[in-house]
Amino acid sequence: MNASAEDYEYLKKLTVLYVEDDEEVLNQSSQFLSRFVGVLLTARNGAEGLAAYREHHPHIVITDKQMPVMDGLAMASEIRNLDRSVPIIVLTSFELPDVLIKSINISIDRYITKPADGFRLHQALLSCAPRLREDEQLKPPQGELKDDLRRLNCILEGTRAGTWEWNVQTGETIFNGRWAELVGYHLDEISPVSISTWINLVHPDDLIKSNELLHRHFRGESDCYECEVRMRHKNGQWVWMLDRGVVASRTDDGKPLWMFGAHMDITERKQMEEMLRVSEERHRLLADNASDVIWTMGLDLKYTYVSPSVAKLRGYSPAEVMQQPIEEALTPESYLVAMEHFATICTSIQAGRPVENIRGKLEQTCSDGSTVWTEITVSCIYNSEGTFVEILGVTRDITELKKTQQQLELMAHYDALTNLPNRSLFSDLFSQGLALARRHNTRLALLFMDIDNFKLINDNYGHAVGDLILQEVAARMLCCIRASDTIGRIGGDEFVVLLHDVGSDENAVTSADKIRDVLNQSFGVAGKTFSISSSIGIAIYPEHGSEAIELSRNADRAMYHAKECGRNNVKVFNAGILPADPA
Repeated sequence: MNASAEDYEYLKKLTVLYVEDDEEVLNQSSQFLSRFVGVLLTARNGAEGLAAYREHHPHIVITDKQMPVMDGLAMASEIRNLDRSVPIIVLTSFELPDVLIKSINISIDRYITKPADGFRLHQALLSCAPRLREDEQLKPPQGELKDDLRRLNCILEGTRAGTWEWNVQTGETIFNGRWAELVGYHLDEISPVSISTWINLVHPDDLIKSNELLHRHFRGESDCYECEVRMRHKNGQWVWMLDRGVVASRTDDGKPLWMFGAHMDITERKQMEEMLRVSEERHRLLADNASDVIWTMGLDLKYTYVSPSVAKLRGYSPAEVMQQPIEEALTPESYLVAMEHFATICTSIQAGRPVENIRGKLEQTCSDGSTVWTEITVSCIYNSEGTFVEILGVTRDITELKKTQQQLELMAHYDALTNLPNRSLFSDLFSQGLALARRHNTRLALLFMDIDNFKLINDNYGHAVGDLILQEVAARMLCCIRASDTIGRIGGDEFVVLLHDVGSDENAVTSADKIRDVLNQSFGVAGKTFSISSSIGIAIYPEHGSEAIELSRNADRAMYHAKECGRNNVKVFNAGILPADPA
């Protein structure tokens, strides 16, 4: 557009209203435009803009389409009710037919696609100057029709829409060149045109739907006709069109006469929708059939989705879980752990920091009253702008892993044959017992016990029989001590006993004699009867040593002294026992 010097000068006399909800865009464009107009008024939404128009009656209005409170087209419609001639320029990032139709109905002068810099806005203002100058010179009435046509041409050019006019009664149709281009033709290739031209290009299935929607509009049941249809492109492919129109006039008896509308190619949008649908279906199938439980949750700790696999894990349906408070879904200990992780997520979100994946083990409750150990992996979902949307979690059953870990722990600390503490665990318990005795100033007894001549049983009857006897020995010994005391197996037929707070030496000897007596009773194993005896040595803390090593050495010496005294005996350590360990 070539603006004249008169247009530039004339623009400097005008008042312009600029309505834009984006503060940064408003400020930048205002600074630029204020140099070229007389007065620049600004507003941040349609309601403010309408109020400003009523108060100041500006010569030109520039408005954004999408705004809070009242959008640009709604404001423009209200302004048109007040003044049919004021030029209105609309800025929008949308190019849909409903915007087009509404813009035509409101008689928008210019339609500018975002982003629109200050220069483009200035050029749009300059394009309005000639008509405003003509209006001052009492432009003839037919000028209004020319203005409407000019507005329409600008809008059509901006949206690249195909337009159609249809005489419903005769079938006469008028298509613009763009209508034909949308399906791959030049207009002269499909001329002469009629409603049959359109019918022959539309997918048969969509014709039924289109016909239903048209007759709804004809009956006044809808404000406009709108239908998504497939049309056969010249290259043989189906392309999607958004077809929209309105009845513009009716016959004297009320039948629809002329109908005007537009086509917009929405193939790319439909392809994206189909890709999204397939993707969602794929992910839904994965979620529904995965053995792991997939779930999403808001910061209010309420589930927004739970996959069906939760029924197998916990016995609850997804609907039941989504209604269940999180504190009921976890054991008390695991609930505290989960809340610590949740606090970490909230802190990161509030600080604007990305949330790294969190992994933890939680014990969850089941519908039958049992619990199940699970591993939870948690991450966060963000939208394209980087704003937090919701929490995404994957829950995996680790019951078997937990059992394996427990078995490994048992193997590491307990004797596999008797399930008694092994040397390692007994050593730890012994150290703890000594520390407790020191703190409370009590006496502690350590017993070393060995089965007399047990090697003969293994040699004559085999280790399988020997193992059965050892298991029965452990069971009988456990019946002879208090719950606070401990028995361990530290070798083939060697056992140790830890007696807490024994008081006197006699109490320790009494407990040892009880063990010796119960082991003297015959054993029925593998269809045979066996008789065994035991030798037991006792060392008392603190008289016979203050450290574990010293007490162990002295209890062992006392045990060998019991053997030297004829076996099947109990001996308390005393200084008269030879210091050298017997062979």
